[in-house]
Amino acid sequence: RSMVKLCSFFFRSAFIQHSFFILLRWYQTKGALFASLGGVFLFWAWGAALTYLFFSLVFKARVLFLPAVFSVLLFMLVVLFAGPKVRPLMPALQSNLMGIHVITYMVGYAAISLAFLISLIYLFSGRNNPQASPENAYLDDLAYQLTLFGFPFLTAGMIIGSVWANIAWGSYWFWDPKETCSLITLLVYALYLHLRLFKGWKGR
Repeated sequence: RSMVKLCSFFFRSAFIQHSFFILLRWYQTKGALFASLGGVFLFWAWGAALTYLFFSLVFKARVLFLPAVFSVLLFMLVVLFAGPKVRPLMPALQSNLMGIHVITYMVGYAAISLAFLISLIYLFSGRNNPQASPENAYLDDLAYQLTLFGFPFLTAGMIIGSVWANIAWGSYWFWDPKETCSLITLLVYALYLHLRLFKGWKGR
């Protein structure tokens, strides 16, 4: 138990330092942090840590610790290899809505990334344990709760992005590859939640 408390302390401390680093980089880049791949993944890692802290506090989901650490380290490796260079934002992107849009999306992506990892654990552990075992039922429900947590952020991110696009370019939607893939992702998770809530879709 003392080791668990120590790991939790270091994780929370790292999250606080991560948050201060984001604020520092935001100031250094004058709000252009999102213009780089490293900046986006910096927020993705932050979102994964935030999601874990929320679920560990509210749902006591300690099983999320290792997936969260794995996600944060993976995303921070991308930040490391992307380098510190940040390009200035073009005038159309210089809006507070961009920051809200990216942060909202990254928290949503972080939550469904953790749901993906928990689902993998469920699938592999299911080989040795009955699917109806309490452990597997818990993992299945946790993946659902993570998706339920992330879905509103994905929805809000898309709405904010559409409003921002209309302000910047005069149209809510352009059907470019990024927008189309985002819409497909949202619809896939909407279908999953619908089947789970109304059709009882569970298990493998």
